[in-house]
Formats: sequence, C-alpha cells, structure tokens
Amino acid sequence: MRTINKIIIHCTATKEGQDVTAKQVDTWHRQRGWSGIGYHYLVRLDGTIESGRPLEQVGAHTLGQNKYSIGICYAGGLDSKGNSKDTRTDQQKDALINLISDLKERFPSATIHGHREYSNKDCPCFDAKEEYKDIGTVRTSPTQSTTVQASAVTIASGIGTGIGAVGNLDGTAQLILIGFACTIILAGMWILRERLRKWANGDR
Repeated sequence: MRTINKIIIHCTATKEGQDVTAKQVDTWHRQRGWSGIGYHYLVRLDGTIESGRPLEQVGAHTLGQNKYSIGICYAGGLDSKGNSKDTRTDQQKDALINLISDLKERFPSATIHGHREYSNKDCPCFDAKEEYKDIGTVRTSPTQSTTVQASAVTIASGIGTGIGAVGNLDGTAQLILIGFACTIILAGMWILRERLRKWANGDR
C-alpha cells in the first residue's frame, strides 16, 4: 500500500438533485484520455458510497497532490443555474463523515482538505478542512465513544419503558412488557460491555 498523507474532498460540479454514479464519472474521465475514474470514492445523493480507483493506485484528482492522497467526490456542487453551491444532502453529509472517519482510522496521519486549497476552483463548495478538522481526534475517555453513548441510551430506554407502562397494565400484559424491557436492557448492557472491552484493548 502506498503512503497516504492527505484526504482530498471534491464535488462532481453537477447541478443540485442530479445523481451521479462512479460509472458515469469513469466514462467522463476516460473521455478525457485518462485510464479511468480519478477519484477513489464517489458519494451519491442517497449517501451510497461507490468505489472508484483502487486505493493502491495513485488517483487523478488534484494536480501535484495525487501521489500520496485519497480523492473523495460527492455528487453535486452547483445550483440550478450552474453556480457553486454546497448541495450535499443529509445522507451525503453522514456518508462523508463515516467514510472519512474510516479512512482516518486506517491512515491516522492523513490530513483532510478541499480541492480548492490546491486550485483556483471552488470545489468542493464548502470548507472541508474546517468542517472535518475534528475527525480522527483521539478520544481519551470511553464515554466519548458513540457506541457507549448509544448503549447507555438503550439501557435507559428499557428502564423507562418498564417503569412508564407497567403500572397501566394487568397480569399477562405486565409480564410481557417487563420481559421486553429486560431484553432491551440486556442488549444495551452487552453492547456496552463489548465496547468497553474493545476500549481496554486499545480500540478507540
């Protein structure tokens, strides 16, 4: 695997609401005489992440920065009149955070940038460096883990379900509801235990 020191975010410079696939981008780039799609990942409107050029291969997305970088592109970047605009859907925003987080785990020393830092273009039409500056920050407490937080919510939900509703029911219905609440609590405790175990083993 090649050395990676940058993750660079792009947009396809297509109009808001127009979905684009990695296959389409591959066709566009081949028409330019390239060997294939220049980005390593393409994020579609619904948040689907499609693979482009293999990570092991040098991309073709940012002049002078390709050798040691990963290129991520989202579909969009223009308003209906063709002007620059951050058109990311909520699904794309979530997908980008998840993808960048995964890549930062694999390449922790990589810094995150927008294409516009290296060209006179507005791409990706938002400040990627600022928006993603905290991704990959080392967590110092297990309570910072979203899995731990979600487990606590699950446990509280189970307790709340049991307390809030049992008093309004009789007999068999009470037993069924209590059993359901206990299942939720046990599931939350199991997830919490596993997350804490992984934390103790160095998985942050």
